[in-house]
Amino acid sequence: MMYSFPAILIYGVLTSVISDKVGEFISIKSENKNAELIISGSLHMVFGLILLLFSLGAAVLYFITDRILKRRNKKIKWYDALISLSIPCLTWIVTMGTVWIKEL
Repeated sequence: MMYSFPAILIYGVLTSVISDKVGEFISIKSENKNAELIISGSLHMVFGLILLLFSLGAAVLYFITDRILKRRNKKIKWYDALISLSIPCLTWIVTMGTVWIKEL
């Protein structure tokens, strides 16, 4: 999983943005507020099926986390996003460093 982290992160963020925008668009056109939740959740799961259970679990977890943050109505700034991105990146660097040291 540590080798696939960068690809999954980029793919996951892009597909999440697409899912949310498509769900929002359909919700506005149909004038049904629940349509956004259903469409966005469905698209998260469809996009999450790329690596079957591993990525599907990550997609569902990402969707639930995204919805919790939206309910709090907290404005997330770029600084907050960078800090939250740094945690998995640092974990990946430490893990890769451990593998590199072990190979020596």
